[in-house]
Amino acid sequence: MWSLKEQKAVKFSASAHQGQMRKGKSIAYVSHPLTVGIILARMGCSEELVIAGILHDVIEDTDYEKEDIEREFGKKVADLVSGVSEENKKDSWVERKNKTLEKLKNSSEEVVKLKAADLLANMTDLCDDLESEGEKAFAIFSVNSSKKISGFQKLIQVIKMRLNQDPIIEKLEERLNQISNYE
Repeated sequence: MWSLKEQKAVKFSASAHQGQMRKGKSIAYVSHPLTVGIILARMGCSEELVIAGILHDVIEDTDYEKEDIEREFGKKVADLVSGVSEENKKDSWVERKNKTLEKLKNSSEEVVKLKAADLLANMTDLCDDLESEGEKAFAIFSVNSSKKISGFQKLIQVIKMRLNQDPIIEKLEERLNQISNYE
């Protein structure tokens, strides 16, 4: 069950992402950050980290800024969200992913957990799409399936390095194996 602060984050995220849809789908975008929040809650993470999960794409994908999140949810949550936000959406996919990898190598464990939950949610969605659509599911991405899978592998490698034996690593590797079978 969501706490009052988590409920406030759900409403904030739903409002911030209003009108946005998941890439290539007719599903409200807010379903993704809510899934990330649920993953973090199931991992037994702190309320602040769960809230950051619910808000993790607000800075990157809406007109809100870090200061808006800090004002509403505090500095810690704002720092966590900022820690997983891509800074320049105009960079190429490869440049953005390489910057994310470098950033994660020096980020707090909480930021790495947040990114791991985000990755797990995205990979799970892709597994579902691959199951229903086959290889066509890769068509929504700006890079081919090999580059996408390589990107997943690199992220998981950094997460493994930072989180050691965290149970989420096993789930990420399971999803990677499922996705790799479609390549």
